[in-house]
Amino acid sequence: MDESAAPLTPRITALVTVLNQKDELRRCLKALEASANRETLEILVVDRGSHDGSAELDSEFPAATFLRMPRNFGRTKAWNIGVRTAAGELLLLLSPLAEVQPGAIARLAARLESDDSAAAVSPHITTPAGESATRSYPLPTTSLLYQTWKNGIEIPTLALPEAEGTLAWTPFEALMVRKYFVRGINFFDERYGDSLADAELSFQIRRAAKKIVYLPEVRVVLHQRPQIVAPPAVRAIISADFLSGVATFAAKRSGFFAGIAYRLRAAGACLGAALTLRDSGYNLKLFFAIVSGQKVDGFQSVAL
Repeated sequence: MDESAAPLTPRITALVTVLNQKDELRRCLKALEASANRETLEILVVDRGSHDGSAELDSEFPAATFLRMPRNFGRTKAWNIGVRTAAGELLLLLSPLAEVQPGAIARLAARLESDDSAAAVSPHITTPAGESATRSYPLPTTSLLYQTWKNGIEIPTLALPEAEGTLAWTPFEALMVRKYFVRGINFFDERYGDSLADAELSFQIRRAAKKIVYLPEVRVVLHQRPQIVAPPAVRAIISADFLSGVATFAAKRSGFFAGIAYRLRAAGACLGAALTLRDSGYNLKLFFAIVSGQKVDGFQSVAL
């Protein structure tokens, strides 16, 4: 047998999780196919139960691997399915909204492999117009996350380093991480549904005395989806999932009763808002979702 003809084992897996984003995914995959050293890159898509015709992309991208879940079990479970399936030892956790430049993946991998103290590496993410869209947050506390939800505000961001530096917490929009590190923390905790698996990974990286390296000279474009006003039942499940994630985070950091206390506090705030007729339909649905422990896990009461 000619060993030179044997297929190369992928060094890197670009892992994309998607839900009803057919056009965005097509653009994302076209960019990945144009990557430098494409033969060392595995493209792996985990579809979370899309019903927008995304399955048609299988024939358009025969060199990519598609795993299709029967319904939306949440991003965290989808990430885990992808990590367990991935052949590469480096994982690029990628949003379908991301469009990587041809040399970006190779440069991220080279930087990560050159530094044993780094568990992950992030590019500089921009809008299509070239404006900065990289999000760097402080490592979360339960109090910070609660105030973010209660006051309807964004989690405050940190200033980005002007040159190469480190990030505390950044979303899974274009983050390359060592697969052995994810395996070492026993994969992503599936008590998180759609929310906060990225915060958990960032926390675990810091706890292991490792770092997330930020490379401002490596660029990835992040497109935006049109804003859609969801009905109250859908908004309630999305919010309940976030609150469930915060309660899980609180329980892991401060004990079981801290998680219970957080759920009770959030449920009380929703009930109080409903009784004062502030978006009462949404708040009542959210109250019952919190009390019943609903999150995005495949058993949510509404289609997302």
